Amino acid sequence: MKIPFSLLLFICTSALANSAQESAAFYKVLPYKQVFKDMVLARCLAQVSTDDSAFSTDAGFSAYALMQWIPLDIDTGNEKVNALILKYRDQRNGFSPEALAGRSIKGVTLNCLRLYHSPALEQLSKEVLIGDASRTWMQDYPSWQSD
Repeated sequence: MKIPFSLLLFICTSALANSAQESAAFYKVLPYKQVFKDMVLARCLAQVSTDDSAFSTDAGFSAYALMQWIPLDIDTGNEKVNALILKYRDQRNGFSPEALAGRSIKGVTLNCLRLYHSPALEQLSKEVLIGDASRTWMQDYPSWQSD
């Protein structure tokens, strides 16, 4: 009984590992610069949402997962990303009074999207990504490709 249980546990664990690996497979074929920008967007959304919310946690974990697929200069990259997010996240947006209806909405999602499409993020990608940002993870590590 002990051997079949161990075998079943091994098979289930392997299947889960493959499933987790394959859920990120689409990022392996995107250019590093695109994955970097997506990581910054996820991190920005994590920082502007309520600290204890499930969304904030999810966005933070997503940003961390994306960071694993890019050649980021870890010594200065994280600090520079956080500084750029700070620059964008607290900007006020001009919503109409009718749309606000007395609510204190700043438009933080718009701020993160503005950051995502900004020349500043484009420039930052050139500073903090090591090597050719137009390459993909799969180009650099073809032996890791699934069969």
